[in-house]
Amino acid sequence: MFRQVAAERIAKLNLLWIEIERRAGDPAAFLREAHTLKGEASLTGFARVTKLVHALEDHVKLVRDRGGLPTAGDGDLLLSGLELTLKLTQGAPAAASGEADAFVAQVASARGTPPPVVGAPSAPPAALLVEAAGEVGAGEVGDKPEAGQATARMEGSITGAGCTMAPALTGIIAIGTLSSCITTGLSIPVTGQTSGVLVVSATAAGLSLVNTFTGYASASLAVA
Repeated sequence: MFRQVAAERIAKLNLLWIEIERRAGDPAAFLREAHTLKGEASLTGFARVTKLVHALEDHVKLVRDRGGLPTAGDGDLLLSGLELTLKLTQGAPAAASGEADAFVAQVASARGTPPPVVGAPSAPPAALLVEAAGEVGAGEVGDKPEAGQATARMEGSITGAGCTMAPALTGIIAIGTLSSCITTGLSIPVTGQTSGVLVVSATAAGLSLVNTFTGYASASLAVA
């Protein structure tokens, strides 16, 4: 399942990059899609794919912050990185790849930061301050739902981690509508290599519950 989904996401990332090169695309759209792919790769054990996609994100951010049109070198780097990502997603999750390590090092060098080490020893367990934030964007809504809301909570029902997004999604929702929430002040003990899942759910109320909702959800986790 992951391999098929990853191939579709990488094909979309190729198109999004071409749009950026033509000055017709929004880097944020590329970054959202890449961030989703990175999360899926991490959850399925594709550690090098996770590092590779993170490097792609870093370079797109570099291009965005630099301003102006991407250079031919930017295009060559991004497209070769996407091709390599596709290759790795079709192989074994833990397969070694000198090409991937070299690509990550190349991007890190361009940004002036040391490359991450895949499989490096993890830090000892610690109680960390965690801030969780969630956001849901509306796409299409039909049949006039009376009211709705989205709720984000950390898996495991961690006390105080849930939050109710606002504003509530009511009536006909315009494309681009955003609803968000944030939870702060959590102290959650974690160990190295811990994986977590943030769940976004929606409920509806009113006479008509035959609702159609298409959109995307994203979240970030700050650890300090």
